[in-house]
Amino acid sequence: MLGNVHTQQLLVVFTETTSEKQKEQALLKYEFVKQPEGRLGREAGLVHTVNLKPGLGCKQVEQAIQLLAADSRIAYAAPYFISGSDVIGLSNEAMVTVTPGNSDLLKSYVAGFNAKITQPLADNLYLVQVDKNSKGNTLALVAYLQGKAGIALAEPDFILSLPGADKPIPPRRVAGSQQRR
Repeated sequence: MLGNVHTQQLLVVFTETTSEKQKEQALLKYEFVKQPEGRLGREAGLVHTVNLKPGLGCKQVEQAIQLLAADSRIAYAAPYFISGSDVIGLSNEAMVTVTPGNSDLLKSYVAGFNAKITQPLADNLYLVQVDKNSKGNTLALVAYLQGKAGIALAEPDFILSLPGADKPIPPRRVAGSQQRR
């Protein structure tokens, strides 16, 4: 279980064509945004952590995510969760291992979910990305792939952020149970 929704931060991925100035303008137009915090470069692009104004509840954070997802400059918006002392963001990527010779099956599954394979990471290991037009978030993609023919393993990729909503703290990236810095 991921824990409770963190009501002080969101995770946002912008479209590839959005400039840095447009990113800042896009976020600051929303009353619930306190400030953009930081960004983390990943294989498939930049993930931005957005600080939220104090006093929001879980339902308001859910509404904020829906508003951000409706913005044409934003490709993906998701919550952070509080799990013990960790703040964990749900990234837009999953790592998927296929059994040898089954990459075509993965391509078919990914197309059916309206996601995309961004790159192979190793033999039979792929990075798969969802966005707001996919049939669900990364957790839904992993659940969809589990047990399918040709799929050996599918794991969501999480972003681990240290608490401190007022100070920019670079997030750390974790995938499944393995942490990568």
